[in-house]
Amino acid sequence: MTTSSEISAPSLGEGHVEPLKGLDIFMGGFCVISFLTSIVAWNLGYTSTASPISIALFLITNLLISQISFRSHAPYKVEIGRAIAGAIIAPGTFLLVDGWMTGWWPGFLIMCLGGCIILGLLTQKPFFGALLVFYYSVLFFLTAYFGNNSTSTYQLAMNIAVIAMVGLTFSQTMSLLGQSLHKEYLQRIELKKTKDALFAEMAVAQEIQTLLLPRSPTLPYALVTGKMVPATEVGGDYYDVIKTPSGRHFIAIGDVSGHGVTSGLTMMMARASLVGALESLPNANLATIYQIVNQCLMDNLERMALDLYMTFALIEYEPGGIFRSVGKHLPFFIYRRNENRIDEIELRGTWLGIIEKLPQEKLPEIEFSLREGDRLFLYTDGSVEHFNNNNSEMFGSHRLHDLILNGKSDSAATLIENILTSLRDHSPVFEDDVTFLVVDMGTA
Repeated sequence: MTTSSEISAPSLGEGHVEPLKGLDIFMGGFCVISFLTSIVAWNLGYTSTASPISIALFLITNLLISQISFRSHAPYKVEIGRAIAGAIIAPGTFLLVDGWMTGWWPGFLIMCLGGCIILGLLTQKPFFGALLVFYYSVLFFLTAYFGNNSTSTYQLAMNIAVIAMVGLTFSQTMSLLGQSLHKEYLQRIELKKTKDALFAEMAVAQEIQTLLLPRSPTLPYALVTGKMVPATEVGGDYYDVIKTPSGRHFIAIGDVSGHGVTSGLTMMMARASLVGALESLPNANLATIYQIVNQCLMDNLERMALDLYMTFALIEYEPGGIFRSVGKHLPFFIYRRNENRIDEIELRGTWLGIIEKLPQEKLPEIEFSLREGDRLFLYTDGSVEHFNNNNSEMFGSHRLHDLILNGKSDSAATLIENILTSLRDHSPVFEDDVTFLVVDMGTA
């Protein structure tokens, strides 16, 4: 991490690309105005052709430097070269200028200011600008004094004073601006590093979240199909199909409140607690297993000072199509093939992480059955609470209900893809994880 001392340390030209582009336009405009002025003066007979020719050469040189600066990966180096080249070329240019334009003090002032802007921004020190002010003041004095110029001594002194005063002010101001821009530049770099690190952590969390899902879930006499589409942020969706060493079969689905790494971490803790409970108590009933998962999760959330909860449904499956479930989650959809209808199974339990030492009376067991051709459809709220583009309407359970009914003849994988397509048509950006788990009953 960058320390404050590192941020305050000047570094030549870092973070000044945009101001230097503005300076290029400024200096280019000055050269064009000077050239046009010399053309007018020459046309009126106030100066010879040497004046517009010399200023035209200066203009062409400046334009070439500007184009190089615009295209350079390190424009500050080019601009330093411009300041040095300008200081070297300026005497020759002004020696060739004659007549009315000899000792034209606004030209010296603009040249001086341009150099002060460059040196102040890039070196972040007023000394170099002050040195340039002295140089151009002397150059102006020599040009005006030895040229054929009728400027009085008083006027000459006033012009030099203006060049010096404005130049020194610009030099100090630009050096302070350069330091400020440099600090802002380093802060942007630090912010980008922090964001990159955060996104990397979130990417790892999403990968872990995905790796914990069952790769090829199976149940006796049933076809199981699951899919989770992660959101733009790490969510807390979870589904699982578990077979214990004692031969019991469980289905789990849940969703942690909120988003971010902590939600993903809470989901992982819930899964670890569930697997541990199933292994340590192979013959425990559903309510007892749910109680253990709840208590483990609450202890961990308290230790981490997190105020989260988790919708969770724990289902035990017995071959032959018998299901028993506890917990609290979104209603299950069951498509009944013989009746060509969809039933909803409402769980009447309690979320994980809400009540410490959860009593079993808060966990009533729901039993239902599936016959051959029936379909159990489980999901999380990322689908039904998916808002459209202007956040005025959720996708809703009614649309999900209709898609399940219309897709009764489709495979579970095709049905899930059709639902995802409809969700993306509703809005292409998923703000929450979208999870589906489908159990198609076969022949026992």
